[in-house]
Amino acid sequence: MGGASAPGLGLLETALAPVALIDSVAPERSTAHPGRDVFVFPCSFAQQRLWFLDQLAPGSPAYTISAPFFLDGPLDVAALEGAVKEVVRRHEVLRTTFRAVDGMPVQVVAPSADVPFEVVDLRALAPGPRSEEARRRAAEEVRRPFDLARGPLVRAVVVWLEDHRQVLMVSMHHIVSDGWSVGVLRRELGLLYRAFATAQPSPLAELPVQYADFALWQRRWLASGVREAQLRYWRQALAGAPATLELPTDRPRPPVQRFVGARQSVALDAELTEALRALAQAEGATLFMVLLGAFSVLLGRLAGQDDVVVGTPIANRTRTEIEGLVGFFVNTLVLRTDLSGDPSFRHLLGRVREAATGAYAHQDLPFEEVVRELAPRRQLSHMPLFQVMFNMVGNMEGGAGTGLDRRPPSRPHPGGNDDGAATRWRPDQAKFDLTLYAADSAGRIRLSAVYNTDLFDHGTAARMLADLEAILGCAAAHPDGRLSGLLAGTKPAGDAAPRVRPSVVPASPFVPWEAAELDQSIGQRFDAQAAEHRDRWAVVTDDHRLTYGELAASAGGVRRAVSEACGRDRGRVALLFTAGAPMLASLLGVLGSGRAYVPLDPAHPPARLEQVMSDAAVGAVVAEPRTAALARALVGASGLPVVEVDLDGPAFAGPDALAPDAAGPDDLAYLLYTSGSTGTPKGVMQSHRNVLHYIRAYTHGLRLTHHDRLTLVSSYGFDGAVMDIFGALLNGASVHPFPVRDRGVDGLARFIAERGITVFHSTPSVFRAFASTLRGDEVLDGVRLVVFGGEEAQRSDYELFRRHFAAAVLVNGLGSTECSLALQASFDGDSRPTRTSLSVGEPVGDTEVLLVDDHGAPVPPGQVGEIAVRSNHVALGYWRRPEATAAAFIPDPDGGTRRTYRTGDLGRRRPDGIEFAGRKDSQVKLRGYRIELGEIEVQLRTTPGVREAAVMARHDGPDGGGERRLVAYVVPHELPGPAVGELRRHLARVLPDYMLPAAFVVLDTLPLTPNGKLDRAALPAPERARPRPEEAFVAPAAPPRPWPASGPRCSTSNRSGWRTTSSSSGATPCWPPRWCPAYATPSTPRCPCGPCSRRPPWPRWRPGSPTTPEVPNRSTPSSLDPAPLRRRCRLPSSGCGSSISWPRAAPPTPSPPPSSWTAPWTWPPWSGR
Repeated sequence: MGGASAPGLGLLETALAPVALIDSVAPERSTAHPGRDVFVFPCSFAQQRLWFLDQLAPGSPAYTISAPFFLDGPLDVAALEGAVKEVVRRHEVLRTTFRAVDGMPVQVVAPSADVPFEVVDLRALAPGPRSEEARRRAAEEVRRPFDLARGPLVRAVVVWLEDHRQVLMVSMHHIVSDGWSVGVLRRELGLLYRAFATAQPSPLAELPVQYADFALWQRRWLASGVREAQLRYWRQALAGAPATLELPTDRPRPPVQRFVGARQSVALDAELTEALRALAQAEGATLFMVLLGAFSVLLGRLAGQDDVVVGTPIANRTRTEIEGLVGFFVNTLVLRTDLSGDPSFRHLLGRVREAATGAYAHQDLPFEEVVRELAPRRQLSHMPLFQVMFNMVGNMEGGAGTGLDRRPPSRPHPGGNDDGAATRWRPDQAKFDLTLYAADSAGRIRLSAVYNTDLFDHGTAARMLADLEAILGCAAAHPDGRLSGLLAGTKPAGDAAPRVRPSVVPASPFVPWEAAELDQSIGQRFDAQAAEHRDRWAVVTDDHRLTYGELAASAGGVRRAVSEACGRDRGRVALLFTAGAPMLASLLGVLGSGRAYVPLDPAHPPARLEQVMSDAAVGAVVAEPRTAALARALVGASGLPVVEVDLDGPAFAGPDALAPDAAGPDDLAYLLYTSGSTGTPKGVMQSHRNVLHYIRAYTHGLRLTHHDRLTLVSSYGFDGAVMDIFGALLNGASVHPFPVRDRGVDGLARFIAERGITVFHSTPSVFRAFASTLRGDEVLDGVRLVVFGGEEAQRSDYELFRRHFAAAVLVNGLGSTECSLALQASFDGDSRPTRTSLSVGEPVGDTEVLLVDDHGAPVPPGQVGEIAVRSNHVALGYWRRPEATAAAFIPDPDGGTRRTYRTGDLGRRRPDGIEFAGRKDSQVKLRGYRIELGEIEVQLRTTPGVREAAVMARHDGPDGGGERRLVAYVVPHELPGPAVGELRRHLARVLPDYMLPAAFVVLDTLPLTPNGKLDRAALPAPERARPRPEEAFVAPAAPPRPWPASGPRCSTSNRSGWRTTSSSSGATPCWPPRWCPAYATPSTPRCPCGPCSRRPPWPRWRPGSPTTPEVPNRSTPSSLDPAPLRRRCRLPSSGCGSSISWPRAAPPTPSPPPSSWTAPWTWPPWSGR
C-alpha cells in the first residue's frame, strides 16, 4: 500500500485497535469529491477473517452465497430491478467494500452503489437445452469472483425460462451476508416488488441500525469484560480436544483445500421422524440434539475416536434491532461429544444436551476469538478445531436455520418449495470435509451431506447417510441400547460390487488342489511331487543343481542322519544354514523324520541363537560345512548332536534306505521365531495341515504349475520364504535362491533373466531397491507374476512394476507368521490405483477376515479396524506362552473349530478390498496429528535425485527423551544427492507443514532385516550424520527486501535465508497479514500470505499491544445506539488499493515474541451458511 500510511499502525495488536482508529478520526466532509464521501468502520471479527482468506485466495467462489428466487406469472422487470436497488440502498453492508490500512481491513461504506442487474432470456430455447443453459448460467454466476476492494459485493440476474416462469439469482459475498440474510432479502424483495409494481412507495421503515454499528458494538461489548468470562468456558470445554477428526477418506488430503463439493440426500420416513421427536421430548432435549448425538456416533465409529468435535452455525441475532439486517452475523459454535464408556444412546443424549446448552449460553464470543485464544496449529488443508459441520435448518433451502421461503410472497411458486430445484441452481461448495444438513419440514426429516470430493467418493457419502439412518432407527427403537450396537443394521462393505481381479495366467495347465490333500504331511506331498517330476529341476543355485529325484535322495540322507542322531526324540531340530540346496534338503529331511524344524540365521548374534535354541528345547542342530563350527560353538558342552550336511559327500547322495517316519497333518511342522514386545523372541507354531492350507491358497491365487520358477530372496526363517519354498517344491516347480542380504540387488535383473524366473516374490522394500537398478526402458518380460508381501505396498511400487513388468500381474498379499496368507489382491497394467496404499484385497479360500474395534465388535464400512483372521488354519499358538496365545487367538464363539487371530494390523474396507492402514501398536501421532509415514516417503521418492526413502518418528533428546520429531532418511541415486533445502521445498509443495520432517539424513543404502524388510531400528540418529556446511541455510527464492521501517529486526544471522532447523515441526504459519501490505511491492500488491504459509519459517516475532481505549463497563448494552460510534472520513480519489489518510500516533515499542506464538490469521476457511 502506498500513500501516507504510517507504519506504526501496523503494530496495533488488540481487537479494539480498529475502534481506537475510527474514534480518532475527526468528522470531515470532502469538498473536492462530494460524491466520494464514505463511512469507514472497523470490520467485525468474522469479516476480518474472511478478508484475510480472500487475500490468500482472491476471488474464491467458496464464499459466494447464491440465492435463487423462483417466480411465476408476468414479470415487471423494472419493478424488480427497483426493488433490488432499494434493498441495497437500505442496507449499507451491500454498499460496502474493504480496504487495508496498514494491513488491517476496514469497511468502506459508499453513499450509493450501482448493482449489476442482468436479464437473460432463454425462452427461445427448447426445454432440454434451456434447462442445461440455465444450470450452466447459474454455475457460472456462482464462479464469478467478487473483488472486495472494488465491489460491488452483490449482483442480480433474472433468468427468463418461460413467459410466466423466471428465476431471480442474487449472489453476494459471504463477507456481507449470511443464510439469515437471504430470508431478509426474500421478505423485503417481496414487499418492495409488490409496491413498485403498483406504483406505490416503499412500505418499509428505515432501519434504525446498520451492520457497521453492530461491528463497532461487538468489539466494545467484548472489551467490557465479557470476553474473558466467555473464554474461560471455551478453554475448559475444548481442553484436550483432538485437533482433527480422522475420518477415513478415499484419497489423501491435498495440502491446500479446494472446496469442491457434491451432495447426497436421504429423507427419513414420517414414522421415524415422529419417533425421534418423541425421544427428544421425553429426554428434555431438542430434535437438533438427537440428530447431533446420532451423527456423533457415526463420526466416532468412522474415525475410531471417542472424542468427537463438530461445528454448528448459530444465527447470532440475539437483539431485535439486528433481526431485519442483511450482514455477516452468523457465529459458529464448537460442540464436543464424549462417546467414551460405550454408554446407552439415552445417556449420550444427556451428554449432548449438556454440551449444547453450555455452548448456547456462551454463544456471544465470536468463533474467531475462540480460535485466536486456543491457537491450534493452522493448516491450509483443513479447518481448525473441527472439520465437520452440522446444520439444522427449518428448510433445506432457507439458509442457516431460517426456514424462510426465498420467493417474494406476492409471487408464490405453485409447486411449493422444491429442495432439489434450488440445489440444482446453486452448486455445492465444500468448506469442510463433511457438512450434514438436517431439514425438518412437512413432517419428515431430510438429511443432506455436502462432502469434499477431493476426499470422498459418491458411494462413501451415500453409505454414511445410510448408516446414519440406521443409527437413528436403532436409537429411536432402543434408546437404552449401547452405542456399540447401534450399527448392527448397517450394510456390510461387501455389498458393493467387487472389483474384477486381473486374471493370473499360468505357465501351463493349472491343476487345483483338492481339499482332501490337506489331510497329509508336507513330506508326503513332496514325495508325491518328487515321484511325478523326478527329472525336473527342483533347486538351482550357483553351487548345486538338483532334480526332484536328487533332492528327495538328499533329503532322505538328512532324514536318516537326524533320526540316528535324535533316536526316539521326536522333538524339534534346529537348522543353521545359508540360502542354498543344503538348507532345502535338510528342511525336507527333518520334516520327513517326523520332527519340526526351527530355522536359525547364522548372521544373528550368537546370544540370540542360543536363546532360541534354549526356548525351543531342540534335540539336535543340523548345519552345513560353512556353519558347522558355529553350530558346535552354540552347542558347547550341552551334548546336543550336530549333524553336518555335505551334499557333495556320499552320505547324502545315495538313495534313502530308511522308511520315513510319517508325521500326521496336525503335528507340529516348524517353529518360526519373531520379535516379541517384551524383547524376548517368541516361537509361532504351525502344523503340517496349516502349511498345506497356505500353499494351496497360494497355488490357487497364483495358478502355480510345475513349469514355474520361483525366486527365494528372503531368509528361510520367515513366513515369506515358506511360501516360496513350498510353493515351488509342493507343485513340481523349481526354486532359485538369491540371498539379497549377501549379494545385494545389482545382479538380480541378470539373475532373473538368465534363470527364466516366472514368479518374483519380495517385500516392497527389496523391490524398490531392485527396480532402481533397472534402466528406464528395461522390461523383464519373462516374469508373469510379481508378488509383494511382508509390508505395505504403495502406489509408487505399482508404477515401478508397470514400467518394468509390462506383461506381468502384480499380486499384493497380507499375512503374518501366525497366518501366512490371509488376503490377496491383483493388479495388471490396466489397473489404476488411486490411493497411496495398494489394496491387500479379499480373503483367500477357507478364510474370513474381520475388521474389529477394541472390544472385538465389527467396525462399520470405511472405518479403520484391527484385521482379525478367522479360520481353521491360523497358528497353533505361541510356543510355551499360553497367556499370549489366549490373548491373540480367540476361540469360536459358536463352539466350532475356527479360531480368530487378532493380527494387530489395521485395515479399512474399500470397494476393491481391504486397505492396509498401519499397525495398531505403532501409530505415529505428533502434536495431536495422526501421521501416515508412508505418504511422506512416497513424496520423498518423487523428489528428483532420490532413489529410496524412509521416515520415522524419534525422540531428539538425550537418552531417547525430548520431543518426538519426524526424521527422513534419503538414499540418493548419486552422492551427495539433493540438498536438504531442495527436499524441504519439494515436500512443502505437496504436504501440510506438520508432515514436514524436522531433519534429513542422507544414507548410502537403507538397512534391511534378514527377510528384506526395512530395519527401522538400524536407522541412525540425525546427530550421527554430518551436515554439509552449505546446508545450514537455504538461499531464498529472491533477493531479500529490507524490513518495513517499524517492522521486526532479526539479528540471528548476517546471512539471508531460511534456517533449515528453526522448527521441529516443519514450516511455521504465515507472517501476520497486517505486515503483508507493507512488505508488498508494486508488482505484487496482493497479500503474499498464501505463498508465505507454504515457505520455510520466517523469524518469529509478535508486536506489542497498544493501550486500548476506555469503554463503558457493561456486559450488554440496552440498545445499539449508532450515534456515538459512527465517523466519516475522506476516501482518496486514487482508487482501489490507496491508503486512507488517518491521524497518526506514535508506534508502541514492540516486545519480544513468545517462542510458541502463532499468527492468529493463518487458518483455513469455515462458514456458517
